[in-house]
Amino acid sequence: MVSQRARERIRARMQGGRYRNIRVIMLSFATLLIVFGPAFDLWHMDIYTGRYWVLGEPVTLAESIRAFVIGFIIVNVVILVVNATMGRFLCGWFCPVATLNRIGEWGRRNLPKWARIGVAGALGVAIGLGMITWMFDPIHVPFLTAGQMAAFVGVWVFLTISVAGQILWLGHNFCVGLCPSGIYFSLTSSSARGGVHLIRGADCTDCGICAKVCPMELDPVRLLEKSGEPMFYPFAATDFDRCIRCGDCIEACDAFGNPNDPSFTPPIRLGVDNRDVLNAGLNHIKRSASARQAASDLKRNAA
Repeated sequence: MVSQRARERIRARMQGGRYRNIRVIMLSFATLLIVFGPAFDLWHMDIYTGRYWVLGEPVTLAESIRAFVIGFIIVNVVILVVNATMGRFLCGWFCPVATLNRIGEWGRRNLPKWARIGVAGALGVAIGLGMITWMFDPIHVPFLTAGQMAAFVGVWVFLTISVAGQILWLGHNFCVGLCPSGIYFSLTSSSARGGVHLIRGADCTDCGICAKVCPMELDPVRLLEKSGEPMFYPFAATDFDRCIRCGDCIEACDAFGNPNDPSFTPPIRLGVDNRDVLNAGLNHIKRSASARQAASDLKRNAA
């Protein structure tokens, strides 16, 4: 198992990556939707006044519940289709928890401990309040009774601690085996063909840098060689099913695969292909003495 500190040292030397900008945009959009959705009355229930909105229009309680149920079903159908074809793509590119994980990674690379705690606390307060406003408008806080105020503050504190804890402590450990949605996504992605694939004939030295940087603690060039049952997984899932398609392994290979060869093409890519390509591609891994020496030097320098 690669330590979090070692993984961040590698990422600090990567200086971004081919997917970083689009990933930041997609993750930010998903998180802002959670925080600011009520401000635009996308789906908003003000239980204090008994007023409800859906897509900006005032509705009755029954209509708001019906809209929520229909929306929930539609979202899960989309997730099922995406996972059946592409795998846990949403975990790596559109999950608000992934946003918190990335913020935590950035903080560990760039901020001292006290600043990381401050950033995590501030985000916890803001996001916690945003989540509360899906059911309650904070404008009514001055009019709450003591009991109502205690309940409001208690929920807010719980959400603040949960968000800050995810940023500072849990990180991708939550995604590895604790996330109930992630377990469901792995189950529904058992037939997926989209994900990390080896390029036939590519110059892979089997250096292991992609495995070192993987937030899910997988070996990207051997995703079909073993099955994992981490923590609370109730079933055997291949590592290909558990992969969140974040692209970190490919970005690491871009940066470290062969920095002295300008024509180097990373041997792994994100795409849609037959899973057998993963194993077939292993036959092309270079096993020469020079390749093994290059891999050994790379591991030592990245450690």
